[in-house]
Amino acid sequence: EAEGALSPLMDGLVEASAGDLAYFSIQAKDTYGNNKISGGDPFKVQLQLLTTHRGGVGVAESVKDRAYQMMSYRGHLTDHTNGTYLVTYTLPKAGTYAVDLTLAGQRIGACTPPVERPVFRTRQYTGLRVYHPPHTCAVSAPTLLVVHAALHAPSTTAVESPASEGLTRGVVGVENTFTIEARDEFGNLRRGDGTNHFLGYGDGRRDPFVVDFAGPNGYTYRTSSAVMTLSCRNATASGLFRLGYDGAASLDLPLDASASALEAAIYTMHPGDPHLVRVSRFSTGDPGVNEGGASNANQTFAWRVTFLSHLDRWAEEPMTVLPPSGWTDDASEVAALAAATDDAFALPPAVAYQALELAIDASRGLYPCAWTLWYK
Repeated sequence: EAEGALSPLMDGLVEASAGDLAYFSIQAKDTYGNNKISGGDPFKVQLQLLTTHRGGVGVAESVKDRAYQMMSYRGHLTDHTNGTYLVTYTLPKAGTYAVDLTLAGQRIGACTPPVERPVFRTRQYTGLRVYHPPHTCAVSAPTLLVVHAALHAPSTTAVESPASEGLTRGVVGVENTFTIEARDEFGNLRRGDGTNHFLGYGDGRRDPFVVDFAGPNGYTYRTSSAVMTLSCRNATASGLFRLGYDGAASLDLPLDASASALEAAIYTMHPGDPHLVRVSRFSTGDPGVNEGGASNANQTFAWRVTFLSHLDRWAEEPMTVLPPSGWTDDASEVAALAAATDDAFALPPAVAYQALELAIDASRGLYPCAWTLWYK
């Protein structure tokens, strides 16, 4: 029987990360289920790549991808000469694998999570009862999930779409874009994958990349992959909200704040150490009408915030939306304030805060980067 480590450790029969050493164990048994106490059994371990996690912008299956899916790796077997064997392996490609475990051409049992105690070394025929493997053990090839490794800058790629040509062409005053594909040292796209016992190397959204342009006459321009969109979902909402970022909170902001006002609020959140951003505001829908049939003063809209400095801090703790100062949703505090002021509506309205949604633009290892140059 083959079996991996018990929870909370990673179980090398079904989960691993690219480039990291993984392992599981084999206990040799005889026909009756007795554990062997000698070595020398010619077990073979083959790991067949089934699907890859290559991914990327406009990626179609290539000859290389098909070649990867024909690849097979061998596990390294260490014989402890007591009936137990340690299997170790390292796989460079993220994806799913079939783990083929054989002895003399016949498959052996594989015990996959959740594995019940006792562990495999103590499970055997007792002389009183016929040995039956746990219900999680089966004579079949387990499916192994291998997730990407840590970020590797030299393997990371920047790509443009045929429509934008954002790496090679531009027009003064017109926004253009390209996409950064975050990859590990083996070329795997860092999608943010994890396993049952491993959260993974990153979430696929917070690898911060800085992009600097240098032009004639000393002209420079900076953008980054750290971009968040703050959207208003309610065209009739009004009131105040705040922003939280890197351990600080902004002053109260009105829902109709301009892009420059939002930019200034973030800039002044950290006196003496300003965090640089670039903010734009744009419409996301029609104004609609109110109950009287008139057009709403507000329409659904969004701010797009590009973070230009302190990206390591942003990656650790991205910006959040906060309720206005003095606001609480604690029922006892609301009642106490209303009693003290004899005004049930003394709290600042939270309609604006509740109407806002903040999201990171990047997803699954793909980081859109927008830029607008103003000098030819």
